[in-house]
Amino acid sequence: MNHVRHRTGLTLLEVVLATALLSILATGLFGMLSSITRAGVRERQRLASAEIANRLILMHLDDKTSLDPLKGKTIPYGIHEYRWRLSEDKIRLREIARRERAGSLGMADPDRFKQITVRVWLAETTGGAFDPDQRPPQATLTRLYDPIHLGRNPDSLRKIMRNPTLMEAWLRDMMGGAAPAPTPPGRGGAR
Repeated sequence: MNHVRHRTGLTLLEVVLATALLSILATGLFGMLSSITRAGVRERQRLASAEIANRLILMHLDDKTSLDPLKGKTIPYGIHEYRWRLSEDKIRLREIARRERAGSLGMADPDRFKQITVRVWLAETTGGAFDPDQRPPQATLTRLYDPIHLGRNPDSLRKIMRNPTLMEAWLRDMMGGAAPAPTPPGRGGAR
């Protein structure tokens, strides 16, 4: 009788091939996990940029001088630092049929609206860039606002009413950039 012997182990070549395949699979898996982790970090940095931009807009709307001490400086947020730029532009609205009626009713100038744009990006000190065009994680927020409107929050209204400088700036915005004429001494009140 012929007995056929069956192998029960693996050859060295089979072990080497199995190890090579597993290492290729592990390398791909670790690369994918690393990529997902980096994307999550960049997204958190973008969200932090948007949060800072929103806060800067609100600070600017409440008091235009509040950002002066921060100009040219980075803003820390968590373990990162962020750079920022703010611009404010007048907005010119298109002519509409109701504009003539609005003017005849004594409503304020519809071209008084302004636009604030804030761009915030990850600073070079924490892995970003000095300039936003170098593609660091960033956010740009733009807000259209009415400089006459004081209803942003009750604290803004109180702050403007208590501070003559802020009140004058608000009146200047309301009048379209012209400073209100000072009242001559002894001429205050009704005639």
